Amino acid sequence: MRNYLNFEEEIKNLETEVDKLKDPYNNEGLSEVDTNKISKIQSEIDQKLREVYSDLNPWQTTLVARHEDRPKSKFFIDNLFEEFIPISGDRFYGEDKSVLTGFAKFDGHSVLVIGQEKGDDLDSRIKRNFGMMRPEGYRKTIRLMKLADKFRIPIISFIDTPGAYPGVGAEDRGQAEAIAKTIECSMELGVPTLSIIIGEGGSGGAIALSSSSKVIMLSNAIYSVISPEGCATILWRDPTKTLEAAKAMKLSAKDLLNLGVIDEIITEPVGGAHRDRDLTLKNIKNSIGKNLNELKNLNRDEIINQRLSLEISNAIKSKSFDYFYIKLVNYVGNKAIKYGWMACMAPDGKFCLFKRKNKYWMNGRVHPSYKVIGRKGNQLENYIIHNMANNISELLKRFNRNTSFNAVDLIEQNYNLEKLFSIRKLLSRFFKCYVARKGFLSGKEGLIISILSAIYPFISAMKAKYDQN
Repeated sequence: MRNYLNFEEEIKNLETEVDKLKDPYNNEGLSEVDTNKISKIQSEIDQKLREVYSDLNPWQTTLVARHEDRPKSKFFIDNLFEEFIPISGDRFYGEDKSVLTGFAKFDGHSVLVIGQEKGDDLDSRIKRNFGMMRPEGYRKTIRLMKLADKFRIPIISFIDTPGAYPGVGAEDRGQAEAIAKTIECSMELGVPTLSIIIGEGGSGGAIALSSSSKVIMLSNAIYSVISPEGCATILWRDPTKTLEAAKAMKLSAKDLLNLGVIDEIITEPVGGAHRDRDLTLKNIKNSIGKNLNELKNLNRDEIINQRLSLEISNAIKSKSFDYFYIKLVNYVGNKAIKYGWMACMAPDGKFCLFKRKNKYWMNGRVHPSYKVIGRKGNQLENYIIHNMANNISELLKRFNRNTSFNAVDLIEQNYNLEKLFSIRKLLSRFFKCYVARKGFLSGKEGLIISILSAIYPFISAMKAKYDQN
């Protein structure tokens, strides 16, 4: 039995008539099927579908995205991939059936597949929690994304959720943290990642899995921070103003592509993805194949920088702000060293993206200070990969060079070198790096970096006092 939306009434009547004509055993008894009339009415249906779906308003698009018959993630996983091996559990609390995860083959290549699943009937929807993930679901995806990253396996996610589950139990188990950690993990991946919004892309529940190399949407899907009903209730205290809310939210694929939020739109069959599932499958398969082929030869740095490049491009277009901050992640070899650094190299260190006239450089040869004026924008989500050194030997060479430069700065500034010979300050800096800044979490590299950070001013002062004379 087909399901129809409220603006499809005429289409429903015409298709009901066609069904009656196709049935030789109608109320009048056995009769001959009138193929000519069926063909004529079918042409009317096709024309009506084109008229209706060529001019959907944002609220109607929302209804199409939520359509009961719309193909779900399980359908795409079953038909687009081979040898799918489901993997369950977060190794902390339990299994979340609202998200399907596992490794599979796509065109002969290994991929990790993640799919938010709403279910196709009442029983499956209850089982799948209507596609609303709990903390264990996000932690499961983090576990598998890290595994895929380790073995250089691309990740494909299907997004279809009204949002993360807001229940008390989910909040008790750290829902917000789980979402934040999933976003963080997604942004740090060095493998190609594709997120395809196939229905609803609701709030943080969708954002957690759509922080990818490429974000793709079906043409009748939606992507927003809140539902139109929720937005109307908050802004106008009137949940019936869904059309006004949907228009204001710019949640359609076309609007989001124009805003630079997504990268690509996959065209759906006329009347929605559910009317021709085979064509929808074909279009999605072509898009996945094309994008994976574009990304397959990129290394870790290039993949992350590609995301950053797009974000910087969008930030530059903004005329509301004069400068932005960009996070920094330091690498020694292939290992990200997040802890133990001092100053701008620390986890909370930032680089500044600024309009030339708004920044003034000050003193310093190694890490010169600066002053920025104007309106500050939000910190960018993506980060700069800073390759400190390929190994510890190179790190020590860098340390030797920088302390020599710093020694020259100290002399030029007539700095009181005796202040830097304090053993107490040396120990304090080591404690700050290794304990307070969690250098111990970075293993032997963290210990070495904490030691070098601690003795940096001491060695600089020694060189300024003895080497420069």
